[in-house]
Amino acid sequence: MTEKEFENTLRTNNHRVTQARKEIFRLLQKSQKSLSPREIFENINSMSGTDLVSVYRNLTLFQELGLAHRFQDGSFASCLHEHQDHSHRHIHIISHCVKCGQKSEIQSHSEAICSLAEEIGKLSQALSLVNEIVIQGHCINCID
Repeated sequence: MTEKEFENTLRTNNHRVTQARKEIFRLLQKSQKSLSPREIFENINSMSGTDLVSVYRNLTLFQELGLAHRFQDGSFASCLHEHQDHSHRHIHIISHCVKCGQKSEIQSHSEAICSLAEEIGKLSQALSLVNEIVIQGHCINCID
């Protein structure tokens, strides 16, 4: 997603485009791994006057708008898929290296994968709709 698309998404949903939001967005976009709110806070420009609470609020907003993913460990990463590229319901597929912690979204996948997620939802007693699948293993850099 480009910065212009990011700004349009904020405006379309009646949110202001602030310097802090742009800095958080840029940091998530350029990161090769998911980042904790504290890591984001420590890496954004101190001139923006953003505090840690504001970072949490903005990350929550990004998650609600589909701009970022929040993982079970509380870290965040940019949502990378194109929202308009599927005629079927899109799910998020996340790869997670359990050794180094790298997390990333798999950008492209087939309708069959989305159908599998729907089938899993039907089989589950707790979930009727599956929105995300996390695949855990070792990345190419961590294979022994």
